[in-house]
Amino acid sequence: MKAFISNTLDLENDKAYVISSIAFMLDDLGYKSHSSLSNSEEAIDIRTKVGIRSANLFIGLLTDDGDTPKSVYNEWKMAIQHRVPSILLVEDTLDYDSYEFDEDYRGNVIRFSRKNPEIAIEEIKAKIEASRLDRNPKRLENIVAWLTGGQASMRTIQLLAR
Repeated sequence: MKAFISNTLDLENDKAYVISSIAFMLDDLGYKSHSSLSNSEEAIDIRTKVGIRSANLFIGLLTDDGDTPKSVYNEWKMAIQHRVPSILLVEDTLDYDSYEFDEDYRGNVIRFSRKNPEIAIEEIKAKIEASRLDRNPKRLENIVAWLTGGQASMRTIQLLAR
């Protein structure tokens, strides 16, 4: 199985280890991870498109560390368009209202605070538990996203909060 991690983290800063840590965690779950450091607000390059389309899980990370957050948002929208189970983590310092989140997938968007990560972590735990009980085939992508990517999402927030 393949996981695609999209982020805008500045890999020159002290948070560069976050993506590799997530990749190791996903590897333990049986995923081969691909990551894209988004560098264009305008278009998604062909390699990234192929990576997203062939993924079984997409985790997007929108933080204020990078300079191209719209690219992660666009990649997340592409993942949804191709029915890839997806989770988007959005740092609370970003202007949430400047993004248009699809009603059906708004539940797969988690806002988090580096100063108070516990709220988002509890929300993710609740989504994982609800997914274990959900049997609605129309929500299959959401269920799979939380059951397979929930732990990695919590770990991501914990690492950023350090």
